[in-house]
Amino acid sequence: MSAQADGLRQVLASGLEEPLAPLGFVASRDRRTWVRETGELCQVIAVWKRRESFTTQWGIVCPELVDVMWGVPYKAFDVGQSIVTGTPSSIRHPAQAQSFAAATLETVAGAAGVAAGVREDVAVVTEWMDPLQTRRALREYLLANRDATDRRAFVVPANLPLKLLTAAGLAVVDGDPASWGLLAEAEAASAPITGDVTRRRFARLHQMAEAALE
Repeated sequence: MSAQADGLRQVLASGLEEPLAPLGFVASRDRRTWVRETGELCQVIAVWKRRESFTTQWGIVCPELVDVMWGVPYKAFDVGQSIVTGTPSSIRHPAQAQSFAAATLETVAGAAGVAAGVREDVAVVTEWMDPLQTRRALREYLLANRDATDRRAFVVPANLPLKLLTAAGLAVVDGDPASWGLLAEAEAASAPITGDVTRRRFARLHQMAEAALE
C-alpha cells in the first residue's frame, strides 16, 4: 500500500470515524461517507476526491424529496442528493482542512495534520446539524431568512426561490396544509426562472402534494 493510501486511511479513521461513530453515524463501504439517520432526515458528511485533491462536504437528505428535487431514486450515502448542503467553511470560516492535496498525505506529519483539521471541521459540522433532525425543524430554519440570497451556513439552497421550493417540499412530506401557501410563494418567486429543471421540480411536487394532501 502506498504512503498516500496509508495517509488517507489515517484521515478517514481519525478525522471521520473516531468523532462520527459515537454520534450515530454509519460509514459507507469505502469509509469516505458517513450518514446519520434521524428518523426523518439523513445527515451526511463526505470526503470526496477530484483529480489530485480531497474536499469535505456535508448535506441533509430528505429521502422522500430526492425524486422531486433531482429526478432520481433515493440512494444511501450520496451527499449529492442533499436538499441542504455546504462545506465546513460555509458554517465557520476558515475551515481547518476542508480541501487538501492528495500529496499532503504522503508524509506522516502531513497526514496527521490533515486528520486533525478534518476532525475539527467535522465537530463544527455536527454541532451545527444537531438541531436539524426533523423536517419541521429544517423547514423553520430555512424560512427564518427571506433574503434573496441567504448567506448563513449553507451553499444550497441559498437563493430564495429554491429555498422556498425546498421548504414547500418538506411541508408536503409532513402533510402540512401550509404546503399550498408555501408552494404558491415558491412558484411566484421562481417565475423569472424558466428552465426545465425548475419546471419539472414543480410538476413533481404538485403531483406529490395532490396525492398527500387531498
